[in-house]
Amino acid sequence: MGISFISALYLTLTETSVNEKLASLKQGQRDQFMHLLHGTMARTRWAGVAHLLFFLVAFMMMGYIKLWTFNEMNEPDQVALSSRYGWMMLLGGSVALIAIGVLIKVISGNAMEVFAMQNPETHTASRFHYDELVLELNQRADATTFQAGNVFYEILFGQVNLDNTSISYAYFGLSVVTLVCATVSIACASLISYWINHLPTHHKKAHFAYTFRKYEKLLTVAFVLSIYAWLFAMFCSSGVKYDQVWYISASWSGVGFLVMTWSVCYIRQHQAQYRPASQCRTTPI
Repeated sequence: MGISFISALYLTLTETSVNEKLASLKQGQRDQFMHLLHGTMARTRWAGVAHLLFFLVAFMMMGYIKLWTFNEMNEPDQVALSSRYGWMMLLGGSVALIAIGVLIKVISGNAMEVFAMQNPETHTASRFHYDELVLELNQRADATTFQAGNVFYEILFGQVNLDNTSISYAYFGLSVVTLVCATVSIACASLISYWINHLPTHHKKAHFAYTFRKYEKLLTVAFVLSIYAWLFAMFCSSGVKYDQVWYISASWSGVGFLVMTWSVCYIRQHQAQYRPASQCRTTPI
């Protein structure tokens, strides 16, 4: 966990400094500036993935060392609770690691193929506006990062209900699903954004972004799934923490489910008549 924190801190400071400088430069100067920082950006790319990998490895072990109840309880009982519930974190972290590993292989492999192309321009790909895609990816990654951090602390400091095993499994299981979807989404967004910025020409950036437009849909599905899993975890939270007033979180979660589902359906209905912004403009030459 310490290595994950250091990697994340390096990534944050580096990207903040680079973005601050890019904002004051013209387009030609930006390309030259980014070329000079090739080594630095390569390290930030690996730091962006490494901090998630180290975090997930630590998360896999956390279920067997955290306290599952803060009531007075001897060590053998805590060990028994760790054996009963810790496997959920081990399984969730393993799934996330495998998914991120597959994403690294697929996205990086295809990016290198585009990098080696002599003339990747196609009529369809040339209409794909990669700047809009990067903006969308960064916005989703920012929202998901807050979500991942919040649910991580819910898992770390949460305790089980000794009298209701089912509700405890539901609460922690849904929280783990939320964290897995969030970390995979962050890794995917970071990889695609890095390679779009790293490719040397506008045509290659547009071609790569167009090739991986399907991953934009994957990120949307993962983000929505993580939101709903988080919502249903909240639905169970009062039942875990407060036996007598379990209906409080359940009621508000039910209201949130209805409002969020109606909003999603309403937006999707009107969104169908428009193309994504990333496909609406011609990529600059």
